[in-house]
Amino acid sequence: MALRQVKPTPFGLSLLAGALLGLGFTFGSLYLLVWVAFVPLLMALHSPSPRPVRQAWRCGLVAGIVFQVIAANWVLHFIEALWDAGTVITALIAALFWGYGALQLALLSVVYLGLQQRTGWPCLLIFPVIVTLAFAGFPTLFNAQLGETQSRFIVAIQGVSLTGVHGLDAIIALANALLYQYLRPRSATPRRDRIHQVVSGLLIVLWLGYGAVVLLSASPPGTRLRVGWVQENGPAGETRASTPGYTDSDPRSLALSRQLAVEGAEVIIWPETGFSAYFQQPRVRQAIHRAAKAMRTPLLLQGIEVADGKQFNTVAWVSASGLEAGRYRKQKRVAFGEYLPLLEYLPDSSRWARQWLSGFFSDIAAGHQPAGFPIAGTDTQLIPLICYEVMFPSLVADTSRVGADRQLLVIVSNNAWFGSTAQPWQHWRATALRAVETGRPALHVINNGPSGVFLADGRPWVHSPYGTEAAYLAEVPIPSHGPTLHSRYPNVFLALCLALAGLILVVALRGEIVTHRPRGRPAPR
Repeated sequence: MALRQVKPTPFGLSLLAGALLGLGFTFGSLYLLVWVAFVPLLMALHSPSPRPVRQAWRCGLVAGIVFQVIAANWVLHFIEALWDAGTVITALIAALFWGYGALQLALLSVVYLGLQQRTGWPCLLIFPVIVTLAFAGFPTLFNAQLGETQSRFIVAIQGVSLTGVHGLDAIIALANALLYQYLRPRSATPRRDRIHQVVSGLLIVLWLGYGAVVLLSASPPGTRLRVGWVQENGPAGETRASTPGYTDSDPRSLALSRQLAVEGAEVIIWPETGFSAYFQQPRVRQAIHRAAKAMRTPLLLQGIEVADGKQFNTVAWVSASGLEAGRYRKQKRVAFGEYLPLLEYLPDSSRWARQWLSGFFSDIAAGHQPAGFPIAGTDTQLIPLICYEVMFPSLVADTSRVGADRQLLVIVSNNAWFGSTAQPWQHWRATALRAVETGRPALHVINNGPSGVFLADGRPWVHSPYGTEAAYLAEVPIPSHGPTLHSRYPNVFLALCLALAGLILVVALRGEIVTHRPRGRPAPR
C-alpha cells in the first residue's frame, strides 16, 4: 500500500510557529527555537489563497494565540494571586489577555504580506523590519523582545551594545526569512534572489563574528565589588508583614544583612518587598539608619512612599554612616497594576473604577528622573531600577548615562504574584540583555528568586535558586568605560527601522496608485 504524502496546511503551520515561539520564550535552554519559529508562519502566509490578507490574519492570529498561551501561561496564577475572582472570571480575563496579545502576530502577518505583495520587495528586507517594529511598538502589559530569549547565546547578544535588543530581533527575523527562502519550493533561484541571500547570510555572520571578537578580546576588569543581597521569599503584596519573631524596626532581612556585613559585603540589597514602614514611620527609619551605621555597610531597600498626597514605588539608599543618601522613584509603572491608563487623568472615573474593581489596582504615581548612588570607599556607582523597568531598553540606557564610568545596575523585584511559573525566569533572563546593552554588570534581586548577577558581557556570574530564604554574597567584576553606542543613542536603530518601513510603505502606496490609474492617463513623472 503506497504511502500518501501529507502536505502541511496553513493552519497546522501556524500552530507549529506559535508553539516554537512559545517554547523558546518559556524555556531558556530552547533559545535556538526562536531562530526557526517564524519559518512555518512564513510558509503559511505564502501558501496559495484566493484571499491572502484574510489568510494572513487567520494564520497570525492562530500563531499568536498558541504563542501567548504557552509563553504567558503564568497570567492565570497572576490573576488569582492579585484578585481572587474565581475560576471562571480568571479564565475569562486570561483569555482576553492572550487574545489581545495574539493581535501582535496577526497584525505583523497582515502588514508584512500586504507590503511584500504591493512592493514585490524581498522577504529578506521587509520581514525583519516589520518583526522588529511589531515587537518594539505593540502595546503590551508586560514588554518582551525576541532577543531576550537569547541570554544563553552569549555570542549572539554582544551586538546589542551597538543597536540594543531590537538589532538582535532583526537578526533573528532575518535568519528565519533566510531559512524560509532556502526551504520554499522553487524551480530555480533568480540571480537577484541569490544576491539577497548571500548579503543576508553575511549580515548574520558579521553579527555573530562581532560577538566572538568582543568575547575573545575582552580584558579582565581590575576592580571587584563585594555585593550582598537578601532573598526574603515572602508572599506577594504591596506592603510586607513582619516575619514572626521580628519587627519592622528589626526585620528578618536585617538579621540576614548583619551576616553579610560580617562576611565583608561592601553593599547590601533588599528585594522589592514593600518595606513601607521605613518611609512612613520615623522610628523604623531611624532604626534602619542605626543598623546600617553599626554594620558600616550601605543598604538599598524598597517600599511605598507617600509624598504630596501621592504614592510612589521608591527605593532608599542608606549610607554606611547611617544617613539616607538618596531616593529613586519608579518611572515606568505596570499598566493596570500600578495605574489605570487614561483614567488617571479622569479622577472621578478612576475612583469609580477602583471602587468597582475592589482594589484590584494600585495607585502609584510615576517618578521623573534616574538616580545614581556612589558607594563609599569605592569608585563604583549603584544605578537602581525597580521591577519591570528592566524590560525597557531605552529607560535602562538613559539611566546608565548617569555619573561614573564604573557602575553596577541593580534591579529589585517581587515576582511572588507569579508563583513558580516561568515568569520569574523570563524576567531574570532579560537582565542579561540590559547588561550587554549598557556595558554594565547587573544584579537582579527578586523576592522569591532567582536572583543573581550578569557580567557586562551578559554571562551569568552567580545566581540564587528560586523559592529559598537566604543571604548571598558575590564578588562582582566592575569594568571601567564610558557609555556604549546603544546607551548614547538608544533609539537610533529603531528610527532607522521606522524610516525603512516608511520607505516601504511609500513604495507600496505608489504601486497601489499606479495599479489603479485610469486607462489612457499617462503615469506621473
